[in-house]
Amino acid sequence: MNAIEAEKNNFKELLQEIIDAGKDSKLPLKMYLYVSYDTATYNERDKINCGTACCLCGDVAISRIPDGSFSDVMSESSYFASRLDIASIGVFGDSHVSESIWSSTHAERLFSAEDSCVFTDEELKHPHLTTEHNDRDIAHDYIRLIMKKVDEYDG
Repeated sequence: MNAIEAEKNNFKELLQEIIDAGKDSKLPLKMYLYVSYDTATYNERDKINCGTACCLCGDVAISRIPDGSFSDVMSESSYFASRLDIASIGVFGDSHVSESIWSSTHAERLFSAEDSCVFTDEELKHPHLTTEHNDRDIAHDYIRLIMKKVDEYDG
């Protein structure tokens, strides 16, 4: 396997981890708010209402350390987002694609997707990019589209 294929595989593994973690999440997805949570652990997942930490990167963080402290989970979420950015840079040369996944508002996600120059005009109409939503199915469908784009991308 050459270096480009390794970068592609790494990015796709991270993207798949988001999907897998989200399937098991008991938290409502919140794409906009950052955090409104004041307890020590994420043990009682159904009582948590947080934002970015419980959306896509946060799903991964919580699945990795389900009983972690608030700060541990937030750190892991930020770390995972950074890893996504680095993987996006490794494949596409910039972090626009990864930012189009985890950015808080649809306008930010669409702007990042447009800046990536990876998506067709039709793909830029994806609901993850065009609507304010809190729906994992929409987000996961968009992530699957990115996985397809990673496979197709030849630099």
